[in-house]
Parts: sequence; C-alpha cells; structure tokens
Amino acid sequence: MSYNDYLTAWAVYIFASAGLIWTGFIWTRWIQPAFLRRSVRMLATLTLLTPYQSYTDMDYLAPAWIILVFESATNGPDAALRAGIPLSITLGSGLLLTVIYSLFYKPSHPSVLENHNPGTKDRRDNGEET
Repeated sequence: MSYNDYLTAWAVYIFASAGLIWTGFIWTRWIQPAFLRRSVRMLATLTLLTPYQSYTDMDYLAPAWIILVFESATNGPDAALRAGIPLSITLGSGLLLTVIYSLFYKPSHPSVLENHNPGTKDRRDNGEET
C-alpha cells in the first residue's frame, strides 16, 4: 500500500465516520437524560475515531475497533488486547469527561430551561392574542 492509498483510505473512513456520527446525533436527540445522551454520543464517536498501530513494525494507523475485531478473530483474545487496552482507556477517559461536563454544565438558554422545567409558564399564556 502506498502512502497516497493510505491517506485516501483514511480520508474515506473519516468522511464515512462523520456521516455515522451525524446520523447518531440525530437518532439520539430523543434520549432524555442529557447525561445518557452525551455518553452514548461520546462513546460512539471515540470508538469510531480512535486510531492504533496496525502493525508493530510499521507506522501505519488503523481504527482501533477494527484491529480489535480482526485480531480477536484471527489470533484470539490475547492478541486483541493490543488494541483493546488503548481503546478501553480512551473510552473510559471520554466517559469521565462526559461525567465531569454533566456535573458542571448549567443550561442558560431559555428554550432549554423551558423544556426541563415543567412548571414554567408558556409564552402563549401571557394573555396576548396570537
């Protein structure tokens, strides 16, 4: 594989992953606990975009989940740990960052606050004609 083929393959993969991530964001917008929605989105994005060395003697990278699947299918579960450990560390770090973000994030946009506070008054209830 030439270096240009390698770059082309990565460009196609990143473009396809961006489409999957965008579709995933649309599909998960109905998940109501915001923490769960953010966690699902973060884990899916990190799973798709985490790279790892495809061969130990080469500098080429490949998506870690692909290496994990193929190494476990061909060489057994012990060989899959080569990409499984870094992928697990990345996913754990992403989940930790999501938890920290969810603890400190306070929605300030009025539409966000109206959706989360069922006792707020609707704008149409102010007595004005619509």
